Amino acid sequence: MTSSTQKTTKQPTVEKAVALIEASDVIGFDLETTGLDPRGSVIRLAQVSDGVTTYVIDLFRRDVRPVFEALAAAPTPVAHGAAFEYGFVYHHFGIALDNLRDTLLLARIVAAGDMSVNCGLGPVAERELGVTLDKTQQTSDWSAPELSRKQLKYAAMDTRILPDLYRVLSEAVSETRQDRVAEIEHGALGGDRADAPRGAAGR
Repeated sequence: MTSSTQKTTKQPTVEKAVALIEASDVIGFDLETTGLDPRGSVIRLAQVSDGVTTYVIDLFRRDVRPVFEALAAAPTPVAHGAAFEYGFVYHHFGIALDNLRDTLLLARIVAAGDMSVNCGLGPVAERELGVTLDKTQQTSDWSAPELSRKQLKYAAMDTRILPDLYRVLSEAVSETRQDRVAEIEHGALGGDRADAPRGAAGR
């Protein structure tokens, strides 16, 4: 494992990721962490994507704070189960991503309260986009010194679909005249911030 004191000061990937965020109206955002509770776990990977270009950044080797700062200023950063990302970023970096939009939340609004509808990222992606996601790497060891190609591919793909998924779900919410509901729910996303453990339901 590379310690924080060994992180390189040369960060072309970080700079490119920041530029992508600043140039995008909608940006997908995801994290891979060593556990579910930000108080006892750390962030291993941070991924951002505009749906075409995707950057996967290893926090064991890079200072990713500029990426989180850019996300906090972005018009529409999107995550699935965004309370999870919010909690980790706020706890470890003190950055409040109050502008985050949540495709899990939107999928539940589209389902109109029907709890039998699976709103995990895999089922939602297949239902709304016709995309099948391989989720076998979700519970793999994200603390390993070297991550596998399969882990990196999984991290990238989950993030790449988020901009399109957000647009499709937002349109469905508008068609059912639930925009105000989505606005209220997103406003409460930060909640108690990182003071309580956050699960990964729906991820």
